[in-house]
Amino acid sequence: KLFKDYSFRPDYLVFQDLLTIAKKTDEINRIKGIKKLIALQSSHLVKKDGDTLFFYLADHLGWHEISPDNKDIYPEYLPQFSNNFSAYASNLGNVTHTALQLAYFLGCDPIYIIGCDHSHGDLCKYFSPGHVKITKDNLHLFQQNHFTKSYYKIGDYIGVPLYDLETKGYETAANFLKINNRKLFNAGLDSRIDCIEKVPFTSLFK
Repeated sequence: KLFKDYSFRPDYLVFQDLLTIAKKTDEINRIKGIKKLIALQSSHLVKKDGDTLFFYLADHLGWHEISPDNKDIYPEYLPQFSNNFSAYASNLGNVTHTALQLAYFLGCDPIYIIGCDHSHGDLCKYFSPGHVKITKDNLHLFQQNHFTKSYYKIGDYIGVPLYDLETKGYETAANFLKINNRKLFNAGLDSRIDCIEKVPFTSLFK
């Protein structure tokens, strides 16, 4: 709904957080003219049309299932980077990782990360990983972590990540792409993804 305020529209939109998809179903269904890639687990919520595609999100690798008492998860195998998006995308609780796997599958080279600061403010300080309900007392904490303060409202849920695992995810992506002779750059402003070579955002338009 913010596209009307900006002079660009993306070619693809990726949706993987199940709670966010459930919350934004009506908005997602109204989007036309952009390819929407949506986690298969939410396929029952969205309209099936020529703009909508589904991908398998490998939740058995998901950050939300990693806990000291979960014996079915082997942390040494995480994080992972899928080399075949048509088969599955590895889930690290961050749609940027999923988008990087899609970009590799589409043959993109170079790949630029824009608009991802990899900073969750005080969320990881005050909340354990998982989904947190937004209340009037904590709304301000979540507003600090989105480019528009109106994105979340009281009663919504938001995922608090495993920050270290997200960082390892970027390292895994960078190493995988390097091994496969793909270039990856971080063109974000004030971004904390330090493991990926940074380039000025303005350099993309020269």
